[in-house]
Amino acid sequence: MLAPAVAAAPAAAGAGDVGVRVGPGPVAQTVARGLYRLDIRISPNAGGLRTNTFVVRTTRAGRPVGASVSARFTMPAMRMPPLGLRLRETAPGRARGAGRKLTMTGLWHIELHVAPRGAPAFDVLLLDDVRL
Repeated sequence: MLAPAVAAAPAAAGAGDVGVRVGPGPVAQTVARGLYRLDIRISPNAGGLRTNTFVVRTTRAGRPVGASVSARFTMPAMRMPPLGLRLRETAPGRARGAGRKLTMTGLWHIELHVAPRGAPAFDVLLLDDVRL
């Protein structure tokens, strides 16, 4: 099992952001963002016509925080429209989604949009090295 690492995420995902590097292989990454911590899991994190599962756990001060979470997938090397995925809240502070979103190998930008209930939304950018 991968040990989670803590990384500071950019203020918002966009053209000039550095992002948090993940992959290749299964992702187990903890990102600190302001008062929040996101525990991000992607498995198997593989390209091609495979279903990948995306799980985001959102906490504040160690407690689960209900949030709306969505993901936007782009591949900078390819000129193709972005793909989207809305993660469904399965428990307080835990959102899950699955789909064939990482359709080819290479560097993917995954922008997570997190909207905690009653608080301002924020984005986290993952730079995902996807392989077969």
